[in-house]
Amino acid sequence: MEGSDGGDTRVKEQRRTFRDPANGREWVLAVTGRSASGVLPLRIIPLMEVTFALAENPDVPVRRALCQGGTLDGIADDEVLGLFRSSRPCRTPGRRGRG
Repeated sequence: MEGSDGGDTRVKEQRRTFRDPANGREWVLAVTGRSASGVLPLRIIPLMEVTFALAENPDVPVRRALCQGGTLDGIADDEVLGLFRSSRPCRTPGRRGRG
């Protein structure tokens, strides 16, 4: 990658918990991927894939969404709930197309 210093390119795991006010369940929001979109050198917009897992099983994502940003730090609580409401169910690998 141009401009890369050759350092560690793995996604640094970020997690945050929140409670769904509709049913009181606690969820874990995690960043699972990062990218960017745009036209160099004009403008680049950072993108993140985030997943939602139930707090009692935080390593098994149930829902996922894409959003603008590079970290969870700049996402307000109401934005987290908005992302959760607009998220889609995660697909289980190998189950696609089976009825």
